[in-house]
Amino acid sequence: MGAYILLVDDNKDLTDNLKLVLEMEGFGVRTVSSGAEAIAAIREEVPVLIVADIVMKGVNGYDLFQSVKANQLTVEIPFIFLSARTTPDDVGHGLKLGADAYVTKPFAVEELISIVHRFVRRG
Repeated sequence: MGAYILLVDDNKDLTDNLKLVLEMEGFGVRTVSSGAEAIAAIREEVPVLIVADIVMKGVNGYDLFQSVKANQLTVEIPFIFLSARTTPDDVGHGLKLGADAYVTKPFAVEELISIVHRFVRRG
């Protein structure tokens, strides 16, 4: 697949729409619906950026983040939480863990695109 952004969310409509928008911006994108699927995808090919929801069954976004940051091969991958958990405590917790950004749902697509551009070059 080459350089790609990994989108992790159990809302298929959201990931399908974001994938389309990001591909129109020139990014390669892979979508999965759970943290466990994300870990498997990362083992197959390391992404250049991870955008993940927090609340998912099984391996949640926090667990996924900790797994990524505990591995020397993936520790440097920029990680963005994209979550409906919107309280200042939630956002603070995600950033305190070490996430590179935290975007709350609902969100402006332009905001997410701008953040993605900060971390990834197109193509």
